[in-house]
Amino acid sequence: MALNYITVKRIYQKIRILLVNESEETYTNHEKSFSQYDEYYFLPKNKKKDIRYLFDAIGILGMSYGNSIYTLLLPDQFEHLKQLSQDELETTSYKEEYAKYLAQHKVAHYETFDNQLQAFWKFLEEFMLHFKGVSKLHFIYYLKEAEFKFNHTREEQKVILDKLTCRL
Repeated sequence: MALNYITVKRIYQKIRILLVNESEETYTNHEKSFSQYDEYYFLPKNKKKDIRYLFDAIGILGMSYGNSIYTLLLPDQFEHLKQLSQDELETTSYKEEYAKYLAQHKVAHYETFDNQLQAFWKFLEEFMLHFKGVSKLHFIYYLKEAEFKFNHTREEQKVILDKLTCRL
């Protein structure tokens, strides 16, 4: 099969859009059965050690139901801080303010860190390593693809994708 990159990219994008819709349907069917909530800030691995990217993290709210999870993107709380100069960022006050903000605005805190949501955050980190330069605009599609792969076995994925791709 000789497909060019742009064709494959378009097909994947259409499938990811379908996965977002599928995720919303699943959420609607389970919205009263969520048992755990957790907030997570995703930052690509190559940006984690550079303070310049401190406020580029993407906030995610994760909700657990049964053995599955559902995710929502949080609004960008740090947009106003992105205009700071490098010197301003290197002062500890901004780092401390960031840490305080995260501590005060945490959705939930669990005494045990061995749960479905923690497993998903690790899965998401590994999953995103395969992609380079995912923009914030398109991040939701990759997040929902990771959510789909985490929630379903390969066999279930094939059945669901067959059903969804009939809509293309």
